[in-house]
Amino acid sequence: MKWLIRTGSAALAAGLLTAAPAHAGLTANIGATSNYVWRGTTQTNNGAAISGGVDYSHSSGLYVGTWVSNTSFGSQELDLYGGISRTFKGVGIDLGVIKYDYPQNPSINWTEFSAALSYGPFSAAGHFTNDVFGTNTDAQYYEVAVSYPLPWGKDLSVGAHVGRYHFDNPTAAAFDSYTDFNASVTKGLGKLGEFAVTVSDTTLSDRKFPLDSRPKVFVNWTKSFDL
Repeated sequence: MKWLIRTGSAALAAGLLTAAPAHAGLTANIGATSNYVWRGTTQTNNGAAISGGVDYSHSSGLYVGTWVSNTSFGSQELDLYGGISRTFKGVGIDLGVIKYDYPQNPSINWTEFSAALSYGPFSAAGHFTNDVFGTNTDAQYYEVAVSYPLPWGKDLSVGAHVGRYHFDNPTAAAFDSYTDFNASVTKGLGKLGEFAVTVSDTTLSDRKFPLDSRPKVFVNWTKSFDL
């Protein structure tokens, strides 16, 4: 489940994923990960995932895109999204909507609205839905992140992220409210893309959510290119 915000490269592994560039154009992206982790929870039962997408951004700040990945939910995940991203006096503002679609399991399709701010290495976002995981249940996810280049390595940066997921009706959503946090190191590989190592954990109960209550270490590789 992909979210879009224009931030530094280390945020890619931290949970705030970058999408289309700020200038006008059509781009594509491909990626691989040892564990598809979204908001601190595995989407692949701690297994690997391959992903890819296409984005279009206009010089006005409007953007649309799509992204697909394998999951453990009995279906591929297909994300369809759009929004507007602008910068005013160094402050980035991003307003968007995303549809999480599972073609082979449409009962869990849902839509989410988001608003994000960024300034320098810092970013924050809020995400809101009245149908989380296709359950007709309200939920809100708030997150903050920071990414910073390291002075002793070319194209080397670190990132950190904290998020809080609140479900208005945990029983209906089949998920308890929780906090997730992670830290990452990202290395730019030039024309070969980016490589990241991330450590992630949540406050979920070990008894109820054994897969997502334990720390995870996973690696990501991504590459974007113009079309």
